[in-house]
Amino acid sequence: MKLIKTKEEHESAIAEIERLFDVDPDPDTPDGDQLKILVARVIAYESRHYRILPPYPVEAIKYRLESRGLTKLIDLRRMLEKARDGIEQAITSEDGLDGAEGEDLIHLINRTLNRSQYGSMTDER
Repeated sequence: MKLIKTKEEHESAIAEIERLFDVDPDPDTPDGDQLKILVARVIAYESRHYRILPPYPVEAIKYRLESRGLTKLIDLRRMLEKARDGIEQAITSEDGLDGAEGEDLIHLINRTLNRSQYGSMTDER
């Protein structure tokens, strides 16, 4: 597999990918193999030449809140308080958390950290 080194080679590879998309080859055919190779080459080229910088943390938080329809800081505060309370309970509990109580805490932390899998940030379990 030859690396794409120039803008012209990149444009040519994109054109060939578009042509192959129109053909819609089966994955285990020569055209299907060529499409996979071209896509891998384009991804490698673009990762070197068109880097996307990570967002500033505050902007990422704002985007996440807005994408969930939560634009108020109080929504974020409530979400973080729930996670903090659960973690605090786990740390200060003399006999630890096990069984259903431990599972509830794990679900709470997961919902708090990755709401896209569980719905809106205001859902309760």
